[in-house]
Amino acid sequence: MHSFSGIWKSTYLLVAALFLVVAPIAPAFAAADIVVSGDRADAETIKSFFAGTSQAEVDKGLEALRATGRYSTVSASRQGNRVVIKVTEGGSINRVAIEGNSKIPSDKVLPELRTKAHTTFNPQTAASDVTMLSEIYKRNGRAGAKITYRTVPLPNGKIDVVFTVEEGDKTGIKEIK
Repeated sequence: MHSFSGIWKSTYLLVAALFLVVAPIAPAFAAADIVVSGDRADAETIKSFFAGTSQAEVDKGLEALRATGRYSTVSASRQGNRVVIKVTEGGSINRVAIEGNSKIPSDKVLPELRTKAHTTFNPQTAASDVTMLSEIYKRNGRAGAKITYRTVPLPNGKIDVVFTVEEGDKTGIKEIK
């Protein structure tokens, strides 16, 4: 009877040792449950952003992918026990232009933009550039300026990004108290 308890003790120690060996590499196995879809998406690179398939790990991976600025859209969905990551790579920017600006020259504001030629287009970056341009116009007395952007597809698969400015009238000051 004494040897029977020794077998259980040995089995317990063997299972504990296996757990200690397997536990650190478990996230690598979890990444196998991640499927990547999208145009020109490098699946292995995208999977490397995800430590696992829990909601917190997926959210953290999505945030990191968006932060790269390489993809115009990044999303995730669950299909059974798999996580499907869908990415759309942004087009390569050929040129960035500003139209309709006569009060503030383009060469003064283009360096301030985060949207740059020869980088990947990201709609969130372009939207933040619209906000930044609006602030520049406010500081220059044109609080009513309206700024939008559009993309112009080119035959070579690249795009031009054009910011359109409606400067409006100079903002007047009625009274200072």
